[in-house]
Amino acid sequence: MKRWEQYQHQTAELLRELGFTAVVNDSLREPNGAKHALDVSARRTLAGVDLLWVVECKLWNMQAVPIEKVAALKAIVDSVGADRGLLMSESGFQSGAVLTARQKNITLSSLADLRANAADELLSARVRAAEKRLMSLAPRVNRDLRPLALQDGRMLPAFAVRLRPEDVEEFTARPAAVDYVEGVLELTRRVKGLTLDDHLEFMPHPAEIGTRLLWRRGTDENIMDGVAAAIHYMTQALDQGMLGHWPAMCPVQRGAKLAWSMPQLIEVVEPHLDALAQKVAEQEDKTAREPRLPWPHEVQ
Repeated sequence: MKRWEQYQHQTAELLRELGFTAVVNDSLREPNGAKHALDVSARRTLAGVDLLWVVECKLWNMQAVPIEKVAALKAIVDSVGADRGLLMSESGFQSGAVLTARQKNITLSSLADLRANAADELLSARVRAAEKRLMSLAPRVNRDLRPLALQDGRMLPAFAVRLRPEDVEEFTARPAAVDYVEGVLELTRRVKGLTLDDHLEFMPHPAEIGTRLLWRRGTDENIMDGVAAAIHYMTQALDQGMLGHWPAMCPVQRGAKLAWSMPQLIEVVEPHLDALAQKVAEQEDKTAREPRLPWPHEVQ
């Protein structure tokens, strides 16, 4: 086995020590079918979130890795939807590469540095995974299961998927965001075949307006109050920890815990994420089984 091949296997083995499933000489496909050959791919599930790291190994003799290699790895990370890129080298990195990596979610490392910083890297990944999980639950709770919540966050993406690809490309290429009302009107004009029913799906029913209902019909209000509070305080605790403002309070099933470090906090948060997701899914299922209220124009 050649030295550069050994280097790939050494990197993969170190990632396995961190709890990842690592594959040497892997290949991943983009959504459009394009294939990328990788030196190493590493996968692990943290806090119920599947993580993917893509790794490039550059065992060069006395030659620092240039900025171009960082940009190339970043392009692969984006195209395959990876969570992080890891660029390995034993001969260092050019200054431009270091600066670019900091801005693009790419980790530059040697084997020794990765081993020394492994605990911090893994903790950082666990925190990001927990934040991602809470972020995905928050709109389902605070928007989708509340009858009077503003539904733009659901409606606009639902309409946008019906746009022509060239319209999406045009909107994305604009140098700046447009006025909100102007943008919504333009979006609805460009989508073909929008009907009144398409809009009503995202509007509160007249029978619910004025009732002061906090949750949609069919949900258990006590459960949803607890879930919403847990998501709020867990997110707040993680944000507080990221800012270094300790101690942080985090709710648990009975009472609360006080964490003085991110390792303490993540050990509190992670075990509760699956239970929160299950409760949300159960309440969504209950509301889906509720009979649909007819709109005035549908009543004969």
